[in-house]
Amino acid sequence: MNLRPLTVGSAVVLASCIAVGAASSGAFAAPEQHARSAASSATTARSAITDVQQTPQRVGDQQWVEVRVTVDAPTVVRLLDPSGEPVAAKSGDPRKQVVFQVKPTGQDTARYAVDTGQSSAVRVVDLDFRGLPLSAPLDLSSERRLEEIARAVAHGQFVHEMRYDALPGAEVTVVANGRSEVVTASGDGVATVPVEFRAGDNQVRAKQVLGEKESLESDDHYTFGVGSSGGGETPGDGNGGGSGGGEQPGDGNGGEQVDPRSLRLDQQQGAELTPKDGKITLSGRASAGWITVYGSGEQVLATTQVKDGRWSADIPATTGPQIAIVALSATEHGAPVTNERLSYLVRETGEQPGDGNGGGETPGDGNGGGEQSPAELAVDQSGAVQLDSEGFVTYTGTAPGKTVLVLANGKPVGEYTVRDGRFAAKVYQAPGRYKLTFLAKTNPEASMWDRLTTTEVTVER
Repeated sequence: MNLRPLTVGSAVVLASCIAVGAASSGAFAAPEQHARSAASSATTARSAITDVQQTPQRVGDQQWVEVRVTVDAPTVVRLLDPSGEPVAAKSGDPRKQVVFQVKPTGQDTARYAVDTGQSSAVRVVDLDFRGLPLSAPLDLSSERRLEEIARAVAHGQFVHEMRYDALPGAEVTVVANGRSEVVTASGDGVATVPVEFRAGDNQVRAKQVLGEKESLESDDHYTFGVGSSGGGETPGDGNGGGSGGGEQPGDGNGGEQVDPRSLRLDQQQGAELTPKDGKITLSGRASAGWITVYGSGEQVLATTQVKDGRWSADIPATTGPQIAIVALSATEHGAPVTNERLSYLVRETGEQPGDGNGGGETPGDGNGGGEQSPAELAVDQSGAVQLDSEGFVTYTGTAPGKTVLVLANGKPVGEYTVRDGRFAAKVYQAPGRYKLTFLAKTNPEASMWDRLTTTEVTVER
C-alpha cells in the first residue's frame, strides 16, 4: 500500500494552534510558576476551566495522550508545555469539550498546563505516557517533492534526502531496499535521511529511539515509474475506453483503461477536515475505474465509481488523527492497480448548520440581494508553498472583521487588513516547516480575537 504519513503539528503536539489576546507577546512562566501566580490573584481572575481529563490513544504507529478540557463560558483554551510556552490553543464552548493531542515526549510523565489567557488561573495536568511507545517518525515530503523524486528515479538518480518529523535528539533509523541509515534528529525535531529508491515499489520503514524509549515502526510504500509508457494521462478519461491493448478486465461497460499514475487526491496530507452530518468527503481524480476507501484497520469505508475523470466518497467522521487508504481498481471488486494513503485530522465542531456555502445564513450570501453574512476564517494554503523572488510567501483566505493577526510557530509576524471578507498576508520567511495561526475578530471593536484557525506549511525555495 502507498502509505503516506500524517503531518499534523510538531513531534510532540498534534492538531495544535497558538492563540493570543489582542496584546499577546513574550514567553509564559512554567506551569508551576504560572499556577502560583494565578493562585495569588484568584479573587480577581476566575478560570473558565471546570475540568481536565486525559486518555491514552493509538492509531497505527502514532500514539498520544488526549487532553479534554471543559469550560463554563466561551473562551480560547491554551495548552502550555513544561517550560510554560503555549503550544496549542482552540476555541472553547460549554457545549463541547476542547480536545488536545500530545505525543509521548520520551519521558514517563510530563507536566503540562491549560489556561484561558488574559492572566487566568492555570490548571496543571501531569500527562502520563507510561505504557505508550514513541510515535513513529513522520515523513514530511510534500506531493511536489515526491513528484521530483519520481522524475529523478525515472532518469536513474536513486538516492534522495527524506525529511522526518521526530523528537529532538532522537536516533532515527530508516530502512529501504536493503539499505539502513541512522540519523540524529536536529534540535527542531527534523531528521534528514538519505534513502535509496528504485523504479517500482519501495518499502520504507522508519523508527526512532530516544534514551530508553523506542517507537513503533512505520511501514510506508512509494511507487515510482510503474505503468510509465511515455508520460501523460491515459486517453479515455471520460466515457471512452482507451484505444487498444493493455486494458484491464471489463467492469460490464466495456473494460475502461485504468492508468495507475492518474490517481490523485484533492486533500493534502495532514489536512484538517470538518465533518458534516457525521461524515467527511474525500475526492480526487483518476482516468477511470472504481475507488475503494479503506480505514486504518483495512475495513471498507466507501466504494464509488470514477465518472468523467472525477470521484468523490463520503466516509464516517471520527474525531482526531485518521488514516484512509484510497485504492483504484479497474472493476468494482477488482484488485487495486494503485493506492494512496491519506493521513488527515477530523476536527471537532460545534458549528451551526449553514457554516459553509449553504443555508442557515442570512439570505443573499450568493448572487442575490440581502445583507451578507460575516465571512468564515479560512486559509487557502497548506502543504508546500513557494517563496517569491524577494523571500516572501503570500497567504490568502477569508475572514470576518477588519484585520487578521498571523503567528508563525507561535510568534506574531504581522496584522493584515481584511477587505470585502478576504485578506492577503505577505510574510517574510526562510525555507522550513511552519505552523501558522490566523486570528480574527467578529466584532472589530472587541479586545479579544474570537476566531482562530491554523495551517501547516513547508516553505520551499
